Amino acid sequence: TLCAPPVIPSAEFFVGIPKTRSQLRRCAVVGNHNSRIYHLKESQYIPKMSLQKKKCFATEADAQAAGFRKSKR
Repeated sequence: TLCAPPVIPSAEFFVGIPKTRSQLRRCAVVGNHNSRIYHLKESQYIPKMSLQKKKCFATEADAQAAGFRKSKR
């Protein structure tokens, strides 16, 4: 069974796997677990992803260190 990593609250950004839309709005960088692609907060593709597929990062460097690549769009 896969366990979700712990949620690490940040004063500025939400980091971890969002459980609510409120947490998602506080994500600076949003990665898609299935594709291993991340998007910046302003991306039009974030609302199209299901909440269960998302992981929030504070920075692009954090997303890259976790094995995600930046969206080409």
